[in-house]
Amino acid sequence: MTRHRLLAVVAAGALPATSAGGSGFDDNDGGSTAQQSTGPANPPALIAPSGDAETKALAAARELASRLREEVELDAGIGVSAGSVVAGNIGDERRLEYTVIGDPVNEAARLTELAKEQPSRVLASGGTVADAAEEGRNWSLGEEVTVRGRSAPTRLASPAAPAPAPRR
Repeated sequence: MTRHRLLAVVAAGALPATSAGGSGFDDNDGGSTAQQSTGPANPPALIAPSGDAETKALAAARELASRLREEVELDAGIGVSAGSVVAGNIGDERRLEYTVIGDPVNEAARLTELAKEQPSRVLASGGTVADAAEEGRNWSLGEEVTVRGRSAPTRLASPAAPAPAPRR
């Protein structure tokens, strides 16, 4: 397993590919490789390289929510968090699985649970929004909550602006 600085977007249900640049990749010492080449075909977490990952993941989350509603009429919660995680293949030759483990993944999963009760169906951690470049302007900070499994409170952030029209 390798330690990475990654950003996780977790959504309930199957995820169609998004057109927001950068999602679906992990960063391994500067070289990007497609997660799909090392992981499952429909991973529950989209991984973006560090750098401008927050901007790309937040934009992808807004677009994903919009496309799920409009194209497949799927009502899913989406959570976004950032930080260091451990990513890699675990298991043996008969059952090898790609996994991502760490606090950001857990936080994103908890935000996904809370997002299902929000009109936008999307929540991000305030820290992720604060670290985003221009995309942070499309988000509004809300209340602080302590999500299950964490002792520190998480500032909630939700989209303030509608997602851009999907690029075709």
